[in-house]
Amino acid sequence: MRFWRRKPVGAEHPPKEKKKRLLPFLRRREPTLPTRKREEKKKSELTIASLCNFSYRLLGPEVASYLGSKLGGLRRSLPRAGLLVTVDAYASMVVVFSSIIAAIAFVWGLLIAILTVSPEAFLPALFLLFGVAAIAWAVSFVFLYAVYPAIKASNRRALLEGELPFVTSFMSVLIEAGLTPEKVFEIISMIEALEGFSWEARMIVRDIKLLGRDLVQALQAAAQRSPSPLLTNLFEGMISTITSGGDLAGYLRMETRDTLILRRIILRQFIDTLGIIAEIQMSAVVVFPLLMIIMLGLMAMMGGGIAGLNPVFLMRLMIYVLLPMIAAILLLLTDAVSPKE
Repeated sequence: MRFWRRKPVGAEHPPKEKKKRLLPFLRRREPTLPTRKREEKKKSELTIASLCNFSYRLLGPEVASYLGSKLGGLRRSLPRAGLLVTVDAYASMVVVFSSIIAAIAFVWGLLIAILTVSPEAFLPALFLLFGVAAIAWAVSFVFLYAVYPAIKASNRRALLEGELPFVTSFMSVLIEAGLTPEKVFEIISMIEALEGFSWEARMIVRDIKLLGRDLVQALQAAAQRSPSPLLTNLFEGMISTITSGGDLAGYLRMETRDTLILRRIILRQFIDTLGIIAEIQMSAVVVFPLLMIIMLGLMAMMGGGIAGLNPVFLMRLMIYVLLPMIAAILLLLTDAVSPKE
């Protein structure tokens, strides 16, 4: 005769407290901040690639190749900016969208001239509109050709140099543990927190696994497209150490120490610069407006003016126009000199 053991009460269904503890793990996990940044960056890259593809198809391969040969500076600036498009396609995009912006400026000015300018002054206004369209084309061309890649390269440089001390320390630990440099770059390419260096590691892994290059050739290509002189020196030092058979882990430990010392120096310089900007802000935003308001108030009481302008109007102009402009300039200056993480 078999005896069946009775299950304890609650064994069929977990208690409510256990369900509550399991709910956060059962729910769909939200994407982390590095993942969202990577998705946004991928969307922007796809947008630029689609615009370049549209411009290349609009002009044709012959015209695009001619523009690419004339705009040869893009061959160096595009890889440093991290823009994965061909030179011919980007050159086509520069010319096409500069022309579109110039045409929009001309049409918009023409509509304003038709509505506001008298028939006698319409012809001079038309010549003026051609000049405005030419200026808009030139400004758009310079921005797309030089300024935009330079801004992208500067952002990548700040991001890479902020991550460099921690990456070199991590690499030295992995290499001391017995991993090969190729495997180290594969591991770094999967770390989402390293937004800048993980992209560089993925490019190195791509060159090795897909393009058939060895580690030295992949590091040489990475050094050429790097926007940071510190990262270029790191890759060149790794190439020299690998080819000479030196201690790669020791070299990376030395680079970690040097980059940390350099980062301390940069932070001290930033603190000194921030103190100077704070003094400028105190003088330009607090002391100067206070003195001007007192002076203009006294002039308004006595019935005077400056160059025929009402002191009350000058006071409003300073409060609503001049002070916000000064504050915005100081804010942009602070952001420009601050070290990026």
